[in-house]
Amino acid sequence: MNDVDLKYILNQYFRNYEVLQIPGGATAACLYKIITKDKGSYILKMQPAHSATFSLHSEKQNYEWLLNKVPVPAVGFFHTTGSEELLCVSELSGKTLEAYIGEVNAEELVTRYAHTLQLLHSLPINSSAQVQSLEIKIRKAKFNVENNLVDMEDLQPENRGATVSKLFDRLLQLKPSDHELVFTHGDYSLDNIVFHEDRLSGFIDIGGGGVADKYQDITIAVRNIQDHFDNDLVYLFCREYGIPRLDEGKIKFYMLLDEFY
Repeated sequence: MNDVDLKYILNQYFRNYEVLQIPGGATAACLYKIITKDKGSYILKMQPAHSATFSLHSEKQNYEWLLNKVPVPAVGFFHTTGSEELLCVSELSGKTLEAYIGEVNAEELVTRYAHTLQLLHSLPINSSAQVQSLEIKIRKAKFNVENNLVDMEDLQPENRGATVSKLFDRLLQLKPSDHELVFTHGDYSLDNIVFHEDRLSGFIDIGGGGVADKYQDITIAVRNIQDHFDNDLVYLFCREYGIPRLDEGKIKFYMLLDEFY
């Protein structure tokens, strides 16, 4: 989408605004900051329709379901052109937990990380919550395999050297038979949780969220802790979240599942 088309869309929702492109973001998405004079600031995400692993419409639905239950951005608007989709949400105050590394001691960060996940997973589930069942997750993984969408350069060391088809076969072999269903974030990494000082500002990038096994989030959290901190802090995370002992079988499965996204 060119600047003229983007401005035409934004003019339908805002007056007296400034647009700043934000570097980075999801692989297929472009990010912008919208600064208005009377409505505060917003974050705009734009990506091709029907090509991303998670649609922005799903992200919009999750924000709306979570509103007034836990802190999340308010949806400004969702817009689709047919070829592209745009989601605009209010900007949260503060910064991600990842940005606090080096400023706040590791034990405190991991404790916040665990308590925040426990808050999300404790929400009562109703029929209006999106479902992200294991069958849906595996079907999306298979689609990514068949369409060469798996980034083989970004695999974890233990999976390098294997073909994508071999990895998918291993995934099916590891598939758990029992499920502990909660409302999950879907990508519970340190850079998707925003804090303002010591207060939770909200969850972001929640397009893959919905009702699923809690180990979907726990596994991503464990990997984040191992990547950024000492492995001993995994035990602190488990204690603060309330897990007596990790289910290593589920950890292996969900670690591998994440490789396909």
